[in-house]
Amino acid sequence: MKAQTQKPKPIFPPGLNELKQNFELRFETLFKSPVGRRKPLIIMGDRGVGKSVFRDIFENRYLENNSNLTRKQNIRKLNASVFPKELIASELFGTMKGAYTGATNRAGFFETIGEDGLLILEEIGDMPQEAQAKLLTVIEDGQYNRQGSTDIKNTNAQIIGTTNKKSGAFREDFFDRFHCFNIPPLYERRQDILDYFRDLISASMETLSKYEVLQAMAYHWPGNVREIENQGDEYKFLRKKHKEVHFGKPSSWLLTRINIPEYKEVEKILNVFNLSLNYKDTTPAFKDIPKDFNREFEGLKIFCQITDQNINANYNLLDPPPRPKSIKNQVDIYSMPYNKFQERMNEIEKTYFQKLLKQADGNKSEAARIAEMGRTNLIKKLKKLLLI
Repeated sequence: MKAQTQKPKPIFPPGLNELKQNFELRFETLFKSPVGRRKPLIIMGDRGVGKSVFRDIFENRYLENNSNLTRKQNIRKLNASVFPKELIASELFGTMKGAYTGATNRAGFFETIGEDGLLILEEIGDMPQEAQAKLLTVIEDGQYNRQGSTDIKNTNAQIIGTTNKKSGAFREDFFDRFHCFNIPPLYERRQDILDYFRDLISASMETLSKYEVLQAMAYHWPGNVREIENQGDEYKFLRKKHKEVHFGKPSSWLLTRINIPEYKEVEKILNVFNLSLNYKDTTPAFKDIPKDFNREFEGLKIFCQITDQNINANYNLLDPPPRPKSIKNQVDIYSMPYNKFQERMNEIEKTYFQKLLKQADGNKSEAARIAEMGRTNLIKKLKKLLLI
C-alpha cells in the first residue's frame, strides 16, 4: 500500500497570521454555533494568494465543531473551473431517470453529505447562472430538488466557496448572500515576502545579497505565493551554478541612475538597513535571521518615502511606471534640483533617528547598538539633526 503524501504545512508570516486570527475569530462568531440557516462563506483572493489555506482551516474547524461528521462521508468538493459546466447542477442536486438523455436516479452532493455536511465549491465564480439560481434557493430556504423531480428535500449544509473573480461574475442577487473574506495580494503585505523565502530556500537565505533582498521586497509578485515558490526553486538552482538572480525583471529605471549624486545619497541611507541599489553588491544582507527582516522592511518603507511611492503599489517599486504630467504634488526626486533633494534626504534621515530613539526608549547606547554605529558618531549625528 502506498503511503499517503501529506500536504506541506502552511506558513503564516506576520501579515497572513493576522488574517488567520481574524478568520478564526469570524468562525467563532458566525459559524461555530449558527442559529437557524447557516450563512455561506466565500473566500476571495487573486490566484496563488493562499485561498486553499483558509479553506482547509475552515474545513478542519468545522469537523472539530461537529464531531458526528467525518471528512469522507460528510464533505464534498467541486471545482467549478474544471468540472463540465452542464453537469454542475446534476452533481450538486442529483438527477431522476429521464431528466435528460442518459440521466439515471442518482443522489447529488447535498444528499450524500447529510443534513449538516460541508460543501466546498472552489472557483465558485465559474458556476453557470442556472446552477447559481438553484444554489440561491438552498441558501435562502434550505430546500432543493433533484433534476427531473418535484419532490422537495431539505438541508442545513454549510456552503463555502473560493474565487478570484469579482462580484460581476455572479448573479446580482447571489453574491450578497455570502459572508465574504478577502485575502489581499502579496504586494499589499510585502512584509511577508522574506518569511516566505526563508521557508522555501532555508539555508540559501544567508547568501541573499543586499540588492537581492531589496529587489525581492520591491517586486509585486503577480503570481503571489505560488510565484515565490517557483522563484525559490529557481534561486536554489542558479545559486548552485553561481549565477546572478533577478526577482522580476532587472530595472531599467534603476540601472540608468548608477553613479549620479542622488543615487549615492539614497544608497547611503539604504545601507543602514542592509539594503543596496547596486546590483554588483554581493554583500550578504542578513546577520540575524529572521530578526533582520523588520529592519529590511523599514528600509523599503524609507525607500518608498524617498521615491514618493506607495509601498502597496501593484508594480515593481524598483521600476515604477511613468507618472502622468497631470498629477500634481507628486515629484520624482530624480527630477528635482539637488538642493531640494538634500532637504528631502535630511527629512528622511531625521525621521529615521527619531524612530530609532523611540525604539530604544531614549537610550543612546541601545540606539547605537540597533543602528550598528558607534555611540560617539550617533551623538554627533543627533546634534547635527538638532535632536539633542
